[in-house]
Amino acid sequence: MPAAGTVARNFSGGLIRAWRERWAYILLAPFAVCWVLFYLIPLVRLLWTSLHREGIKRSEFVGLGNFQDLLHDDLFWTDLYNTALIVVVLAPVVIIIALVVSLIANEMSPRWQSFFRLAFYIPVVASTVVLSVLWLSIYRPVGGLLNVLIGTLGVEPVVWLGTVETALPAVIVVLISFSLGVPIILFLAGLAAIPIDLYEAAEIDGASRLQQARHVSIPLLRPTLLFVAVTQTIAASQVFALVQILTKGGPVNSTDTLVFRIYRDAFTHFDFGYASSITVILVLLVSVAVWIQFRLFGQDVQY
Repeated sequence: MPAAGTVARNFSGGLIRAWRERWAYILLAPFAVCWVLFYLIPLVRLLWTSLHREGIKRSEFVGLGNFQDLLHDDLFWTDLYNTALIVVVLAPVVIIIALVVSLIANEMSPRWQSFFRLAFYIPVVASTVVLSVLWLSIYRPVGGLLNVLIGTLGVEPVVWLGTVETALPAVIVVLISFSLGVPIILFLAGLAAIPIDLYEAAEIDGASRLQQARHVSIPLLRPTLLFVAVTQTIAASQVFALVQILTKGGPVNSTDTLVFRIYRDAFTHFDFGYASSITVILVLLVSVAVWIQFRLFGQDVQY
């Protein structure tokens, strides 16, 4: 039989472990409550509303009727195309530009690195409204900075935000300028975490700066690349304020996005069921895009 002291120690150890587990649940409880209140319940409500024709004073269960209507909604397909185009263009362009700038800045002195961080991060902390108004003045048909510059080359002024062919590209350019700050800071932080020994070994083997970036820096930045790709994809799929200020979805819905359509259907037409069905589709599409990115980049890097 075990000694009395051994039994007492086992009992006290089990009691301590039980209290530790209880404290773990107690400490996790606030997060769990917030998750249920602000994520789970709204998600369930969203799914329920998408199955109804729901307005301010009416609610009628229609099952998948809203989704069937979307299949025949030409404006929905236009919004989906515009949103997909923004995501497909914005995320890769931002990643490439931010990566190139970070690789160049990483070779500079700490003072110049700080300058690059500040210069590209200013649009992140500045108000979207202020920056949008600034770009409105740049795109102004008469006297705008961009038209003045192309006028010196003998090119006629362009109505950048008022022409179907140029409105969406002009909006994407503004989005790119807004989106570079955080990726550059993240890439610089990731580059600073790479051991210098790897670069020294590559230099001894005769690798050039370009080869070091290709075979050392970029592969070891895979976790950062994944994070930037996912966050940029989600942000690009949620463009709203910029469109509201610059174009209001025009001209002829050429800059209309899914989030802008959701806002208009819900708070202008008060068709909450239809807006919820669009939201469900947007969430599913973004989830699929993020899953693909995890499959492509989601590999652990050990060094």
